[in-house]
Amino acid sequence: MPLAQGQVPTESQRTPKKPKEKAPVPDFSPPDVPPNAVCIYTDGAALGNPGPAGIGVVMRYGEHVKEIGEYIGEDTNNVAELSAILAGLRAVKKRSLPVRLFTDSQYAFNVLTQGWKARANVELVNEIKALMKTFDNLKFAWVKGHAGHPENERADALATGAAEKGKEHLN
Repeated sequence: MPLAQGQVPTESQRTPKKPKEKAPVPDFSPPDVPPNAVCIYTDGAALGNPGPAGIGVVMRYGEHVKEIGEYIGEDTNNVAELSAILAGLRAVKKRSLPVRLFTDSQYAFNVLTQGWKARANVELVNEIKALMKTFDNLKFAWVKGHAGHPENERADALATGAAEKGKEHLN
């Protein structure tokens, strides 16, 4: 029975509240990752665009972890993202192993794997593409940035920290 305007529903007329469900824990397990794969998580940061820029790379191979955080000078965010990918790929010693590279940059992912034409950063893109050809089994994946993925968050912290240290030296 509908309520009259201004009438407050009684307890029995109220819609029962559903118990709150906990939000599902995101599954950050990467797709199609063989157990012997090298996983590389990259991020770039620029404080201003352009501005002091840094790269962050987290590499995992089994229990081994390598991190790279480096100031790359004054540049754009896209150059920082691409530079992080280049640094990560260069750091792989055995290119015969399966390698999975994760980036939160849609620009870098699309320009390197989806056929987007690079109008800027052409030399850097071409250098990465040439290096990609030296791997036997390299696959890229895009991950959402700032979504709680531990390795991506760490790469972000390394990149931002490197850019901030560079900014301090500029002042």
